[in-house]
Amino acid sequence: MMCLTRRVLALVLLSFSLYPMSASASQSYVVKPSKNAVTFNSNAPVELIEGHTDKLKGSISLSEDLNFNKDFSAEFNVDLASIDTGIALRNEHMRDNFLQTAKFPEAVFKVSKVTGDHEAFLQGRTVSVVAHGSVTIHGITLEPKVPVTVTLKRKGSKSSLIFTGKFPVRLEDYKIQRPEVVFQKLADTVFVTVSATATSN
Repeated sequence: MMCLTRRVLALVLLSFSLYPMSASASQSYVVKPSKNAVTFNSNAPVELIEGHTDKLKGSISLSEDLNFNKDFSAEFNVDLASIDTGIALRNEHMRDNFLQTAKFPEAVFKVSKVTGDHEAFLQGRTVSVVAHGSVTIHGITLEPKVPVTVTLKRKGSKSSLIFTGKFPVRLEDYKIQRPEVVFQKLADTVFVTVSATATSN
């Protein structure tokens, strides 16, 4: 009985000693504030509207061996009130009547899985991958698959992920109503592009 107890205790201690190793077996990356851009493009019959902001923050976690097919998660937050369309009055209409940023201040992008050519990525080549996750805008969460290009850059002990993703946002899907003042000037679907650099901690 004593021998069995010792074996059980040894297994318990072993499991605790291994836990920190498995929990820390990941790489964390943080989006650099100075190296990102979020833009949207609305090509309506009456007018082409483009907006942009650099108020993007986010983080990425992937496996220690950088195999994004095995383990990947990310979250990005965009300050929607900071979007600039080049015209102050139009910015005001976008914030107050269109995006309702007082109630929905951020767009949130969460990625739970990435699929693509892992080997080419490790070689430093720019690869096309598909990001699986969710997009929350105007209080509505949908789960599109977003095509992304990503490049791994190494410098000494540090590494960076340079990526760009583009996807359509159909306003009706997110229950975004076009105010009458911009109804003919804003397309039913706008295209959002997110470009950023995330650097390892």
